[in-house]
Order: sequence, then structure tokens, then C-alpha cells
Amino acid sequence: MKKIIFSIAAVFMYLSSMSQAAWIEPENPDVTKPIRIYCDILKVTAATADGMKSNPDGPFYIWTWNPTESRVDSLLNGSGDKPWKNSNETMRMTKDPDKGANVWYYEMIPVLFYGVDANTVYTKGISFLVKPKDGGGYGDPDSKTEDFLKKLQ
Repeated sequence: MKKIIFSIAAVFMYLSSMSQAAWIEPENPDVTKPIRIYCDILKVTAATADGMKSNPDGPFYIWTWNPTESRVDSLLNGSGDKPWKNSNETMRMTKDPDKGANVWYYEMIPVLFYGVDANTVYTKGISFLVKPKDGGGYGDPDSKTEDFLKKLQ
């Protein structure tokens, strides 16, 4: 009986992760170790992502502001006088064809990346969006996913 319940739960967890536009692995991470933040470009719902969906080959960049946006220069979201138009190359995501044809990820160790303690990461979670190098703005239409907030346990 336990095997049947476990199998059913595993199937539901798998199906749930397959329907998500963004997720973090491992699901209940140790934030002092590497995690991956995933986004399936074709599953995002923001109208501002239509251009990304029509060209899901990227490249794409993660923009993150929670648990803190004040990080060292090499980990800032963008650069220059119009940072939204110039995503930081260190924030470039990697395509993961093993997860799906349009799935991208960014790998980090949250406590090191954000420069905060583990409790802060668990309390505030990780807020992010995904966008192309030039996310528009400054009079041009934005090109980005919806904002995601992932609470961690």
C-alpha cells in the first residue's frame, strides 16, 4: 500500500512540475549549496513575453531582486545608463534540453549569490523574472516574463 501511495504522489509531483513556468531544484534546497532556477519560456503567462515565446532560443537572462538586490557589481542585473536594455552576461541562463526544448536555468548558491544568511533566503524567498538581453523599456515595449516568487523550505 505504501508503494502505491508513494507512486501516486510521485506522479502528481511530476505532473505539477511539468505544468509550472518556473521552479527551483532541488525542491526543498539547502541554500548553502548549488540550486538551479528554471523557466520554461513557452509556459510563461505574461503578455510581455510574447516576443520571447516566438523566439524561445534565447539567450535569456535572470533578473532577481529578492532576498536582496544590492549585490556586488559582477552580479547586478544589468549595466550602463539603461540597464534594462543591457542584461549582465553573468546572469545569462543556460538551456537545458533534458528538461524541455524551451527550458532555461541559472545556477547559484543563494547565500553566496545574495550575500545574506540562510535564514534571510528562507524567510524572503527568491524573486525573479526572465528576459532577453534587451528587455525593451525606455519607450520601447517591455519583453519579460511575469515576476516569480519562490518560497523555500
